[in-house]
Amino acid sequence: MTDHGQAARIFTIFSPVKLPLPFIVVSRLLLAVAVLSWGTGCVPTSDYEALQKENQELQKSVDQLSAQLRQMQTQLLQSQQLQVQMVELQARLEEARRLVEEKEAEMRLLEERW
Repeated sequence: MTDHGQAARIFTIFSPVKLPLPFIVVSRLLLAVAVLSWGTGCVPTSDYEALQKENQELQKSVDQLSAQLRQMQTQLLQSQQLQVQMVELQARLEEARRLVEEKEAEMRLLEERW
């Protein structure tokens, strides 16, 4: 690997990453379970299965929340794009009104002359 590739990889490894809140909660819960089970020795099978089931449920929740987050981000982006379009249309409307007023003034002048 070149020096540049290594620098990019090191930067990527140590760069701050924004993680979704459910992921953080699940990670901390799993860490707590691991620390508690490590300190006490082996975990009974029934406790392990219960923790495994809870972990699966939490993972499903994380997946659902992640999907909702992506959907909301998409909707937000669409809303922002629509807002930009509205501003552009408002500017065009104001320009059209200004042109109409100018043409009406020209029309009045022409009517007065004739």
